[in-house]
Amino acid sequence: MNIHEYQAKQLLAKYGVAIVRGGVAYTAPEAENVAKDLGGPIMEPAFTKAEVIEPRRLEITYDRDRTSAGQVLALVQSHGYAIEDVTTREADLEDVFVQLTGAG
Repeated sequence: MNIHEYQAKQLLAKYGVAIVRGGVAYTAPEAENVAKDLGGPIMEPAFTKAEVIEPRRLEITYDRDRTSAGQVLALVQSHGYAIEDVTTREADLEDVFVQLTGAG
């Protein structure tokens, strides 16, 4: 049987297993509401993905054709986050392969 992560969390929570809070969203507005409810980062149209990795670490993926790194940093600051350090990463061949084939 295959189930989604959110379904597994619901099942585990039903039996008293501690789980990390999360939410399901099918649209951008729903994703923004889930992020607000969890106290997480607000998604911006310029972001492909925004995720809290650790309490003081935020990972953002964005489309370089739509926005610049400077604009991403400005958006992060506009949501009240202080920026202490920035690390960037270019897509490697594996990332490109997965994107092209959808094998992820």
